[in-house]
Amino acid sequence: MFLFWAPATGDQAMARPVSLSRMSSMQSDCEGSEGASSGSGGVGSSSESDAEGRLGSNDVASKGARRIAWLVLGSAAVMLGVGLPQVPVLLHFHQPLGFVAGEGSPSVLAEARLEEFFPRFAQGVSSPVMMLIRATRGSETVLTGEVEDFTLKVLAAVETDPRTQPLRPAVAGYYAPRDILGVHVPGSFVKSELVSKDQRSTVIVFVATQAPAMAVFKEDGHNKTVYAPWLYRKQLMEFLHQLMETPPRNTEILLTGNPVVAYERFYDHSIELLMRAEVFVLPFALLIFMCLVKEIGLLLLPPFALCVSLAISCAAAVPLARWTPLSPDVPPAMVSVLLAFSLDYSLFMLTRFNENKLAGCSIETNVRLLISHTGHTIIVSGSLIAIAFFGALALPEQNLRSAGLVLGITVMACMLVNATLIPALLLLFGNPLTSLGTCSGEDSVCVCCRKRQRRSNMEVLGAGEEHSRSDQEIWFHRSEGSQHWGWLRLMSFVERAPLAAVGVVVLLFLPLMWQVPKLRATADIYAALPSDMPSVLALRQLNLDFPAGRFDPYTVVLTAQSGDDSGHFATPWSYADLGVNPLLSETGYESMLALCDMVQRVGDVDSMLGPPMLIHERVDWTRAEQFQTIGAPPETSTLYQKVLQTHVNGSAVLLQVYTSFLPRGPDAADWVLAVRRGLEAWEGAHPGFTATLSGAAALATDTRSTVMDAMPIYLAVCTIGIMAVVLFMFRSVMLSLRLAFALVFTLAATFGTAVVVYQTPLLHGVFPWLADYSGLTYEVVPLAVCVAVALGLDYDIFLVSRIVEFRLEGLSDRSSIIMGVASTGGIISGAGAIMALAFSGLFFSHKLLHQQFALLLVTSVLLDTFVVRTVLVPALMLSAGDWNWWPREMPEASGKSRGEFLRRVSPADSFAG
Repeated sequence: MFLFWAPATGDQAMARPVSLSRMSSMQSDCEGSEGASSGSGGVGSSSESDAEGRLGSNDVASKGARRIAWLVLGSAAVMLGVGLPQVPVLLHFHQPLGFVAGEGSPSVLAEARLEEFFPRFAQGVSSPVMMLIRATRGSETVLTGEVEDFTLKVLAAVETDPRTQPLRPAVAGYYAPRDILGVHVPGSFVKSELVSKDQRSTVIVFVATQAPAMAVFKEDGHNKTVYAPWLYRKQLMEFLHQLMETPPRNTEILLTGNPVVAYERFYDHSIELLMRAEVFVLPFALLIFMCLVKEIGLLLLPPFALCVSLAISCAAAVPLARWTPLSPDVPPAMVSVLLAFSLDYSLFMLTRFNENKLAGCSIETNVRLLISHTGHTIIVSGSLIAIAFFGALALPEQNLRSAGLVLGITVMACMLVNATLIPALLLLFGNPLTSLGTCSGEDSVCVCCRKRQRRSNMEVLGAGEEHSRSDQEIWFHRSEGSQHWGWLRLMSFVERAPLAAVGVVVLLFLPLMWQVPKLRATADIYAALPSDMPSVLALRQLNLDFPAGRFDPYTVVLTAQSGDDSGHFATPWSYADLGVNPLLSETGYESMLALCDMVQRVGDVDSMLGPPMLIHERVDWTRAEQFQTIGAPPETSTLYQKVLQTHVNGSAVLLQVYTSFLPRGPDAADWVLAVRRGLEAWEGAHPGFTATLSGAAALATDTRSTVMDAMPIYLAVCTIGIMAVVLFMFRSVMLSLRLAFALVFTLAATFGTAVVVYQTPLLHGVFPWLADYSGLTYEVVPLAVCVAVALGLDYDIFLVSRIVEFRLEGLSDRSSIIMGVASTGGIISGAGAIMALAFSGLFFSHKLLHQQFALLLVTSVLLDTFVVRTVLVPALMLSAGDWNWWPREMPEASGKSRGEFLRRVSPADSFAG
C-alpha cells in the first residue's frame, strides 16, 4: 500500500518538501518537449527521442501506480466484507466491568478478611432489594388499606411463587409481620426505618436468605447448568416486576437495590442512542466538508473511508473482545474517535488535493505530492496519537487498558486508510470526481470588502519583508476573495508583538487554569450508569425519602490478634465467650465503642449494627451483661443474641455502618479514606485489635487511587514516546519543548473548565441535575488526557509540517510561520469543528461519564482549534525565531517574497490581468 510514497533524501525526508513550482516546471517541460524540438534537425530528433523516452517511462510508472491503486481498493473491499459484519458484534460484545483494585490494596485485604470470617456477607447474600411505594398527588399518605392489602399480596406471592424459592427472601415492611429471621421487631422501630417522615413513602425490603452457586434445569430434555445468582436474580426481577404492574390506588412503585442495578446494566441500550446521535451529526460534518473542499464529487470519499476504517477497527477489536472483556463505554468512545479522526484526515487530504489542483498539477503529480506531504503528516500524526492511546496500557485498570488498546487500533485504522485509500481513489477516479462541479460558483466580493482585504494584505506583506511593487500588485489581484486574507490579517497583529500575544492568551485563560488544583476525581459508580435507568432513578428518590446507605452498608471487620481463629460461629453470647473473643470483654467493648465514636465523628452516619451498636442504641459492657439477665426486655434480648450469632465469629466481630449519603456516590470515596485514617489511629490507640473497612465504594476508592497514582507513569510514557518521535521527525529539541508547553496549556484550561462546570454551582440554575455530582469520575481523567493529547498532536503536527515545508522551500522563519498559519488555518478550523461535532454526540448519552468525556473533548478541540494553533503556537514560534529548529540547521532563506508563495496557495479564479 505504501509503494505510492515518493523517495526523499536529506531535508526532504523530514517534511517531504517537493516544490510545486519544480513539479509544474517538470510537467511543462514534458508537455512542451515536442514543440521545442521541431525544426531543429538532428538535435531536434535527439530531443524528441529523449522526450519520448521520458514520456514512456512516466507512462510505465503511471500504470504501475494505478495497479497498486487497484490493489489498495481491492484490499479495502475485502476489509469491508470481513469487517462490517463484525460491527454489530462489537457493539453488543461487551459486559459491565466492575472496579478492580490492585492486589494488596486495603479494600482487597478487607474483602479477604470478610470472606474468611463472614462469607455470607461477602457473597452479597444480604444485599437487599427495595420496593419503594410512594403516594401520588391524589393521596397524602401511604399508610392506607390498599397498601396493606398489596403488602399481604406480596408476602403470599413470595411464599408460593416458584421463582422466589431458590433465594427464599425474607420480607420486611410496615404491614409485614414483625418477626424477621425469627426475631420480633418492635413496631415503632419498623415505622421509623421503613416509613418516611412525611408518611408519603414506605419500603418493602427483600433479603435473600440463601444463594445457590449453580443451578441445574432441563431444556429440550437435557440438563443445563448455569451460574445460579444471575438466573435466580433474573427470576426474582421478573417476579417483582409482575407485582409492580398492579400498584395500590394513588401510588407508584419503584424498584431498586444493588441486585436490581446489576440486572438492569445487562440491558443497557444507551449505545444505540449514541449511535443515532453520531449518525445525526454526520451530515453537519459533511456540510463543513462542502464549504472547504467545494468539489461535490470528492464528498463521496470521506464516508467510504469512514466505513473502511470502521470495518478494519471492528475486525481487529472483536477478537480482542473475546480475549479480554470490554466495558460498555468502549464502543461509544471508539465510534466518536473513529468519526473524528477519519473525517479530519480525509479533510487534510482533500483540501491539499484541491490546492495542488488549483496550481495546475496533473492527477498523477497531485497524488504523488499529496502522499509525500499530507500523507506523511498523517502517518506522523497517527503514530503519535496511537502512542498516546497505547500508553493507557500502563494504567492498572482493565477498563482503561482495554479502552486505550481499542482506541489506538481505531486511530491506526483511520491513519492507514486515509494515507493509502484516499490517494488510490483520487488516482483512479480523481478526474471524473472533480468534473462533477463545485458546491459554489466563483467567489464574488464587494468593492468595500476588496478594499479592506487589500489594506490587510498590504499590512501583512509589508511586515518583516520587502516586496516589489509587482509582487504586491499580483498578490492584490490573486487575493481578492481569497480564503487566506483573514488569517493573514490575524497574523499581522500577532507578528507585531508575539510575546504580548502569548501573555494575553495565558492571562485570559489563567482563571480557568487556576482551578486545576481543585480538581476532584470521584469514584461515583452511578456516573457510569444511565441516569434514566429505572433503578438509578428509584435510588435517587429513595435517597430523598430515606438515608440511602441504610440499604447498602459498609462493613468493618474487627479482629483480636489473640484468641481462637477456628472460625466457628458464636453461640448465643455467654461468659464462656470471654476466653474465645477478647473483643467480647469489658476492654473489647470499650475499644469497639471508641471505634463507633470515631466513625460518627467522620460524619454522614445514619446508624450502625453490631455488638457495640443496635442501630441507634449504644451497647456497652454493662448493657451487654443486662441483655443476659432474666429481667431484660425479651424483644431486645432476642434481637441482640441474633446479632451476636450473625456478627461474631471466632476472634472476629462485624460492624455494619449505614451512611446517610449514597454509599457508592460522589462523596463515598472521600468518606472511605477518612474512615481508614480513623481506623489506623484507632489501631494505634488499641494495640491487639485490628480493623478493616470493605463494602460499597471501598473497591472503587482503591481503584481510583491506583489509577490516579499511575497517571505520572502514563504521562511519562506518552511524553517520552511523543517527544522522541517529534525529535526524530523534525530533529528539533525546541519544537518538542514548545509542543509540550502547548499541550500543558490545553490540558490545564480544559480541566479547569470541567472544574467550573461540575464542582461549582455556577450552572445549577440552567442544569439542575448537575447538583447530584461534585467532580469528575476518575475513569474520565486518563481517557480525556489521552484524547486531548492526541488532538493537540494532530493539529500541531499538521501546522508545523506546513511551516517546515515553507521554510525548506526558501521562505524566512517569520514568513514560513505566517504562511503556514494562513494555508492551514481554515483547514484546522474546519477539522476542529468536525471533531467537536463528532464528540458532541456523547452529550446525548444518559451517562454522566460520557457527558463529562464530551465536555472535556469538545473544550479541548475548540481550544486547540481557535486559540492554541491559531495564536499561541505561532506567537511562540515567532518569538523563538531561529531557535525553533535548534539544534537542526535550516538552509538560508532564498529571499523570495511571501507574495510569490501566496500565488501558489491562493486560488487564481479571481485573477484579472
